[in-house]
This record gives sequence, structure tokens and C-alpha cells, in this order.
Amino acid sequence: MIRFFFLSVLLFYPCLLVAKTPTAFEALKVAEKQLDPESKQYLYGIIGERSPTTLTPVSWQFIYWNPHTWSHSQQVTVAGGQVTQIKDGLFSLGNLHLLPYKKENTIQPSKLKVDSNRALDIAIKSNEMFRTVKLSTVTFRLASLKGYEEPCWIMDFFADKNGFEHSIGYVMVGAITARVYKMKLNFSKVLH
Repeated sequence: MIRFFFLSVLLFYPCLLVAKTPTAFEALKVAEKQLDPESKQYLYGIIGERSPTTLTPVSWQFIYWNPHTWSHSQQVTVAGGQVTQIKDGLFSLGNLHLLPYKKENTIQPSKLKVDSNRALDIAIKSNEMFRTVKLSTVTFRLASLKGYEEPCWIMDFFADKNGFEHSIGYVMVGAITARVYKMKLNFSKVLH
């Protein structure tokens, strides 16, 4: 009887089978609840690391300016809809080092318009070769970069070929205008 009930629920609610991975902005709302009002207005960047089970990240790291810590920075990690870690220290956004931490190098989250899922959609639609490969994971970094007029999403793409994952490059998308700034992709390693 219990098994029948469970199967009936899954027939009418198939979304219960697959948990939706959170977007960066959904996780950002959770992270902001843990910060004092002054710090949550000054974001250095966002990191969405590779997930072993999904295309998009299941956890997000947010690096904030915080005048009350020795490093003037604080990292808040959100996974599963809740804050899993808060720590102070010196952080980098992958290979995008933002030291020293200064308030003037931050981003106002309220100005960001392009969430991680939209940036991914824009990147994939910007190159028809994405239709020819099987993407396996994507990493995300959001930061203000020298020479760019807005904060950008930098998405690193990985694709599968015969059970092996290969890096195929990256795409940069503006987090305010949705403009594709840069694309460096090589699909030759994963074409079937």
C-alpha cells in the first residue's frame, strides 16, 4: 500500500525525482540573511564550483567586504538552501585574485541583472557548436575585471566524450547587460 502511494505521488509530481539546483541569485538571498546590512551591499564575487552530479553547481560561495574582519573579507557558502560555512580570510575567485580587499573593488548585488542560469543560457546560445557536444559540468565565477565596464560571469565548460570529461574553454557574459564579452572554446577534444 505504501509503495503504491509513493508511485502515485511520483506519477503526478515527477519533479520530486530530481532536485533543482539553485541559481547563484537564489543562493545569494540565503547568504545575505547571515550578513550585517553594511557588508551585504559589498560583494567581491561569486564562485560556483563543479558538481560531480549535476551540470550546474549545487553550492555557491559568496565573498563579501567586511570591515570587522582582519582581512576585510568574509566568505559565505550556501548549499541545499542553507548556509553551510562562514569564514574570514584571504580568498580568490579561481585565478582571479582580488587582493588587497578594498571596498571600492566590490559589486552592489542590487545592480546585478543576469543570474547564473541566464548567463549559461546566453553562453550556450552564442555558439552553435554547443549543440554537438554533451556538457558535463560548468563552473561559474562572477567578478569585476579590469577593462570591463560591468561585473562578468566567467563560465568554464566541461564536456564528456566516451566517459571522459574534457575542458572545452570559457565564455564571459556581462552580469548587467547580458553581453557576451569573450569566448575561448575548443570543441575538437569532445566531438564524436
